[in-house]
Amino acid sequence: MARTTVFRYRQAQQDPLQIGRDLKVGAVIVGRLTKHGDTLNVDTEMVDVSNGFADSGVSSISAKPPISLTLQDDIASDISGQLRLKVSGQWR
Repeated sequence: MARTTVFRYRQAQQDPLQIGRDLKVGAVIVGRLTKHGDTLNVDTEMVDVSNGFADSGVSSISAKPPISLTLQDDIASDISGQLRLKVSGQWR
């Protein structure tokens, strides 16, 4: 889904299932940023729109200052790698 299409939901506290239905997608990735001391944690989970099943821990990345400008790329790479493992049947 195009970034401009999904950006209208980035500040929303809406149900991921409803967002997925609105966008007509099979899954939605939901993320949370938390800070523990000087460490930024990014945790994501993938929600299956068809059944509401949430696969937590799709990605979990920690970063300490200075935070890399490539953090978004790191998150995307981690998620795509985990999804590749899941699709190939090598998931946990």
